[in-house]
Amino acid sequence: MIRGAALLMCRTGMRHSRSVLLLLGVFAGHAAYAQAAGDVRGKVVDQTGAAVENADVELQPGSLRATTLDDGKFAITNVPRGVYVLSARRIGYEPTDVNIAVGDSSATFTITLAPIAKQLDAIHIREKLEGIQYLGVVLDQFDVPVTDAEVVAMGINNQLKTDGRGRFTVPKLAKGTLAIRIRKVGYAAYLGSSRILAERADTIRMSRLAAALTPVEIKERSGFGTDEGVYQDLDKRTRWKGAMAATISREELAQEGRANLCDVLHRVGDASRFALLTPTACSRFQFRVLIDGGKLCEKRMLTDFIADQVEMVEYFPASQNRRIRMTSDYSGTLAARGCPPEVLVIWMRPQAPKPAAERVVAVDPDPAVDSTIQRMPPVEVQVALANPSHLQGQVVDSLNHPIRSAVVYTEDPLNATMTDKNGYFKFGALPSGPITLRAEHGGFVPIEFQLRLPPDSTVGIGLKLLPATTPVGTMQLDTTAAQGRIV
Repeated sequence: MIRGAALLMCRTGMRHSRSVLLLLGVFAGHAAYAQAAGDVRGKVVDQTGAAVENADVELQPGSLRATTLDDGKFAITNVPRGVYVLSARRIGYEPTDVNIAVGDSSATFTITLAPIAKQLDAIHIREKLEGIQYLGVVLDQFDVPVTDAEVVAMGINNQLKTDGRGRFTVPKLAKGTLAIRIRKVGYAAYLGSSRILAERADTIRMSRLAAALTPVEIKERSGFGTDEGVYQDLDKRTRWKGAMAATISREELAQEGRANLCDVLHRVGDASRFALLTPTACSRFQFRVLIDGGKLCEKRMLTDFIADQVEMVEYFPASQNRRIRMTSDYSGTLAARGCPPEVLVIWMRPQAPKPAAERVVAVDPDPAVDSTIQRMPPVEVQVALANPSHLQGQVVDSLNHPIRSAVVYTEDPLNATMTDKNGYFKFGALPSGPITLRAEHGGFVPIEFQLRLPPDSTVGIGLKLLPATTPVGTMQLDTTAAQGRIV
């Protein structure tokens, strides 16, 4: 166009030169306007002035964009002159638009984003409590904690030990029967069964053995003798027990008193599992029974076994299809003892007399394995205290609700006990005078204090445990005024 205008000027003469120059100025000015550009710079902040990073900034019309840095700043360069809408977007904030004009230089803008007023749906993450927890406190006959004793929760955990307070915990239990085996050299080995329906705690007694026993006898009675394999097999059977196998605990059997097993098995546990043991067959025929996990199965009448003398009963039924001889003894420990597909393993209580076998052979009793010898006096003789004192009380929380399974200790002498479901505890004979008492439970701040026991009296106290997040102080109690009464 400029070249054409010059030719026109030459042809038309000087009279038209002024108009041509004006035309050139118009074209030149238009070209300069089209090429002019500026920069848009700025910062995105929230209502407190804090930088908002990773916000999307966009100019409309057009497609020029930028993203804010960690200091909230952004820059868009080479923006043609004009009027634009500058938009800022960020998740969690209300979108914001600002009208701006762009010239031939840099322009700086600050955009403020307001948080979204609407609350997003909350995501709750909760820890799933798997199973039931069982707590045991192991004490000797003098209420002294038995520390560092081996504990086997049959079929669950065979590597537990009691701590310095005689405690152990079995977590993640399912509802059903829990069999516990505890042993320590110098103490009579313990086998017990409990019906676990909810979280619970028990006090378990292990008597000290007599010092007059030989080292071999002590080792045998402590559970480290020839019968060690019997309990290893029990652990294996419990771990591999089939779905139709059943275990009846001491607690269920004790409720039946002097009734015989023939009558009891149809009233305890899941009776449907004992469908093959019909009342008629149970009272008329003998069954294969393995007593205390012994060497061989024997034929016995179930009517010979008294319920409250039995610690635990394992039942492994055969297949109801007579053409298929199958058993739920997946561990193979029963088959190794010549037991048929259907068998009961009956564990007697330590001091209970064993029913006579089908074939009785007169032999001299072996003092190393005869369980009746456990009736002998313990190694230590407890000296009767002159004018003994007795201590009992209740443990509650900050809302005066009873705390179950709280552990309560005394020192000098060392004694331990556990509160029942109503929070109550009780100690036997204690020496009069000052004594240190301590109470503790998971989730609470333990308390420890001294009190004075008057001679020949029963003292009752109330103990309050506060949540672990609450700071507590110390306190001193003098129960002299409480002599002879229970608070």
